[in-house]
Amino acid sequence: MLPGDNSNPSEALPAALQMMAKAKSSGSLSIRDGEKMVLILIAQGHIVFASSTSGARLGDSMVEKGVLGEEELAQALAVQKRKKVKQPLATILHELGLVSREAAGVIVEQQIYEVLREAMSWTRGKLDFEPMTEGFDNVIRPESCSVERVLLRLALA
Repeated sequence: MLPGDNSNPSEALPAALQMMAKAKSSGSLSIRDGEKMVLILIAQGHIVFASSTSGARLGDSMVEKGVLGEEELAQALAVQKRKKVKQPLATILHELGLVSREAAGVIVEQQIYEVLREAMSWTRGKLDFEPMTEGFDNVIRPESCSVERVLLRLALA
């Protein structure tokens, strides 16, 4: 799957992720198919965040699971919006002391798998990669979300 190409994500996404992992790339990988979009953040070849236009947002999932209150989410989103360098919400929540690193990591991991499972079910999609060099300091990195482990788990599902 080359940037800008319309390809089958179930075939092309694993190859693209493996290439980024091997190169220890950092940036945002988006896959679009019409109104649907998946966004995957990669830090030094490690998947650290994923979201989808059709799925629940990370903060909403945390509120729904009782990990976080509505007011705490609003506070963290306000901080995220003010930051010059965009940081993942889980990292901000941890920095504010609103959730433990472990709790944030578990929910981020669940979301990564849900979003990638969705993207792999698409029959076509346009991939774009935007390199990023900032915003990954102290980012929550679920250890079980190395590209190799994610792809293996998705293949076994």
